Amino acid sequence: MVSFKGGGYRDGKNHGGIGSAICKALATEGSNVALSYRLNAAAADKVMAEVEAVWQKALTGAVDLEDPASVHAIVETTVAEFG
Repeated sequence: MVSFKGGGYRDGKNHGGIGSAICKALATEGSNVALSYRLNAAAADKVMAEVEAVWQKALTGAVDLEDPASVHAIVETTVAEFG
């Protein structure tokens, strides 16, 4: 199973980590996870490492939700990586 999670970091402030909690929960249940971010690559990389720590695959990518090409690119990358 593959799950894609984006959002939760809309204004440059961390709002409690619901996105990272969802990613970790999905990984614990056996999902590979694609995580998008807009501003904080370091936080996304940390979540990716936590997902990989429970033996699931993870990928991250910068996405600007106002740019359709950016959204398309992360979806294409996810499909290429996870099928």
